[in-house]
Amino acid sequence: MAALAAGEGGPPPAFSHPQYEVVGEGLKIQRRADAAAPTSRAEHDLEEESLQAELKRFMGASMIALGFKEAWIPDEEASAKCPIYVSNGWEKAPRLLMVIINQVP
Repeated sequence: MAALAAGEGGPPPAFSHPQYEVVGEGLKIQRRADAAAPTSRAEHDLEEESLQAELKRFMGASMIALGFKEAWIPDEEASAKCPIYVSNGWEKAPRLLMVIINQVP
């Protein structure tokens, strides 16, 4: 998380999920010690869906905290879309690093 603190986009985001937490410096995510395991397939599916949603939110917020700007392919209003994170001046940069987060479950 120390690297996130150096970003220009704002403070680092907090990871927030009722069953999981971030531990250590390596951003490892593990089940909370006090969180009960799912007892049915339906509970498992709901937990997995909520964890994926929180991971998407956390990673997007982390990129923004690092100073990246969010853009959408093809655009934010499209029904099928994907966010990308770009740095200032990306349109004129000789080389690019693209970070694409899958929005399709």
